[in-house]
Amino acid sequence: MIRLIQLRQTTSVFLVAFALGCFGLLPAANAADPAAPDTALPGGNTADGNGALLSLTTGIYNSAFGIYSLLSLTDGNFCTGVGAGTLLVNT
Repeated sequence: MIRLIQLRQTTSVFLVAFALGCFGLLPAANAADPAAPDTALPGGNTADGNGALLSLTTGIYNSAFGIYSLLSLTDGNFCTGVGAGTLLVNT
């Protein structure tokens, strides 16, 4: 009986130490990059994702969702890219 109590205490201490160790290894949370475009852009354009619609100059009513979606688009109209890197070199 005493051996069972010792096993439970050892297991509990090990689990607590393991859980704390896991939290210590988690990556640091990063805030949004202030240089990234906002969701609503001029000309009816919408972008959400790092580098989405980054090169856009005069296009209207474009939507890009995901990292680097429509990255190279400069003056296209009514283009939509959904997912990471969609239409990456579309100009």
